[in-house]
Amino acid sequence: MRYGNSALEPINVFSKADAGSSILTRIDDKLSRIRNGESLRKNDIVDLAGYLVLLMVERGWDDFGDMLD
Repeated sequence: MRYGNSALEPINVFSKADAGSSILTRIDDKLSRIRNGESLRKNDIVDLAGYLVLLMVERGWDDFGDMLD
């Protein structure tokens, strides 16, 4: 909880990127760490899933009814 809502409401001290761009950067960083790591760790998958959920929230993708067959 120390980070507050920094993913969706960045304080933009150094980076001036918006929330969506910042989340995409975090996803890229995590994918790079996975690719360059020696093994896939549970923490890597949990972090990646978390960033993807944050991206969906940031974009307002909260209605999945259109995905039903």
